[in-house]
Amino acid sequence: MLALRHVSKSFGGNHVIQDVSLEFAKGSLSAIIGPNGAGKTTLFNLICGTVRPDHGEIVLEGRALQGLPPRHVAARGLARAFQVASLFPTFTPWESFCAAAAPAHLGIAGLFSGFPRASARHRADEVIALLGLGAVARTPVAQLSHGDQKMVDIGIALCARPQVLLLDEPTAGMGPEERWHMVDTVRRLWQSTGLTVLFIEHDMDIVFSVAQDVTVLSYGAILARGAPAAVRADPGVIQAYLGSYAKEAA
Repeated sequence: MLALRHVSKSFGGNHVIQDVSLEFAKGSLSAIIGPNGAGKTTLFNLICGTVRPDHGEIVLEGRALQGLPPRHVAARGLARAFQVASLFPTFTPWESFCAAAAPAHLGIAGLFSGFPRASARHRADEVIALLGLGAVARTPVAQLSHGDQKMVDIGIALCARPQVLLLDEPTAGMGPEERWHMVDTVRRLWQSTGLTVLFIEHDMDIVFSVAQDVTVLSYGAILARGAPAAVRADPGVIQAYLGSYAKEAA
């Protein structure tokens, strides 16, 4: 289970996250939504360790994460794919996954071992199959579509076999066909692996058709949380964020 307990973060006089407490059950699929500037990405940064909270606890499977550097947070079983993928353009997806799956510290023995190691090659093959990237596995990343590049970024996150996967706007910048292909892949990934998946998304059709539960942030605080139907009908959420979407969906 991933839990945030009374987490707050300010930058100067700007209270970006205000006393947020959330729990995400093991194996759940949850969405974070809210207006621009609501604190969604900062919340992810706090969970991943790239930003430290001013107050509160962040706990994964009973072990505190707050204050740990990102690499230690990752070692505890938490991985993230970003809104804008940062990839090596000349690497193929398979090479990218081999690099991500390789042990970080091989010691002296690593100087005399081949690269990629057999374990890394095996994990790269698994992730290629899991994400359906076989057709482009040996194509340089720079030649891939935007959707496939986003898929490679998710694959890199998966290579370490995380317990929790954070997806920051996984469908951003995609056309309709790519967008729903990504949604289907994420759903299949979640169902087949048992991962706890938490995603930020602005497309409400995707949010309300995929997520088991939805958290709405506004000005850094929790405005609402619950099942998609309940959140969509919440008057405060409609006024602050959903607006005409809720009326059209009714």
